[in-house]
Amino acid sequence: MKQNPTRHIAISLEMEWAYKRHLEVFAGCQKYADEAGWNCQIHPAVDRTPSLDGNSCFDGIIARATPAIANFAKKTNTPLVNVWLNSPVKDLPGVFPDFTRSGEMGAEHLLSRGFSHFGYLGYKNDLDARRQCEGFTKTIADHGHRCSVHRFSRSRLSGSAPGWEAFVAGIEDWMKSWEMPIGIMVSHDLFARYFMDICRSNNLNISQDVALVGASNEPALCESPPPTLTSIDMGFAQIGFQAAGMLERLMIGEDLTNLTELVPPSELVPRQSTDLY
Repeated sequence: MKQNPTRHIAISLEMEWAYKRHLEVFAGCQKYADEAGWNCQIHPAVDRTPSLDGNSCFDGIIARATPAIANFAKKTNTPLVNVWLNSPVKDLPGVFPDFTRSGEMGAEHLLSRGFSHFGYLGYKNDLDARRQCEGFTKTIADHGHRCSVHRFSRSRLSGSAPGWEAFVAGIEDWMKSWEMPIGIMVSHDLFARYFMDICRSNNLNISQDVALVGASNEPALCESPPPTLTSIDMGFAQIGFQAAGMLERLMIGEDLTNLTELVPPSELVPRQSTDLY
């Protein structure tokens, strides 16, 4: 890797939400920065930093790109790499998880466990869940099976969770359509835990009646309490590393408008929630 004069890089990743998708992306960015000799600064409000003569004090930005951050980068002519697939901002170079492949991996795992009935539980509007669902349902269909899909609004479960009762009622109504045993993939480990508790409160055995695969492989959510949760590690550290590499190319003047790189998941980690034996 070519050593450059010290670059000053802003990293804006919503680190206060201590999920792997934020912390490991940061770790991957920092690994590249250490090798390249960059000076990185965690900056949750990079769009509100003062500019000097219309220029930013940063040489580049890696961010979950909000409209405000994208406008700041454009106004100050600062290279920006987006790592948030669901960002409302389009036409930015970005590095993202391959959610379609994660859906395929979840389906392949459940098929290998011998299931013939399947379901997918995911966010209603998010692009990542839509791609994951497409990968999951297509793989199931390619093996001659059908898949039942249930979607929910993530925003209704945030904060004081004003939609919690509706979320639970929707899941319980969905259960009435199942043929069991059933293998189900859930778009994120946190909601897989919610879903697991709802299943158990309805006297369903996790893995024998309902086998679950989550996504993100969050240790605190997957490894306790029992039954532990099978999950897909999305490779977030590699996303951060490749995003920094893309930023390097932007800072030396390459035109990467609309360039998108997809990073495949690193592995599926089997645990008790899909252990039929």
